[in-house]
Amino acid sequence: MLQSVEDLLATPTEGWAFAETDIADIKSSISRLDAAVARIDETLARIDERLSLMASKAWVLRALVGLLIAILGGSFALAGWMLQRFLDPLVKAIGG
Repeated sequence: MLQSVEDLLATPTEGWAFAETDIADIKSSISRLDAAVARIDETLARIDERLSLMASKAWVLRALVGLLIAILGGSFALAGWMLQRFLDPLVKAIGG
């Protein structure tokens, strides 16, 4: 639907009406794009908020290492206590 420059200049009112229609189409397209960008921004903000509330991989690894240290420490303490309970009568029997 492109017209030559000579055609536009020969009938100025028709040419300008054609240009105004194009400008109106461009304005409506920009308005729709602005609305789409606003929806995308809202979605990204929502995703960002949810990700900020999630535990990071480093946080999970630190918690796992802490839990492992606590379990191993408790196991060694329990083993030491059981060994002490087992060896105490033997040490007293020997006379120590």
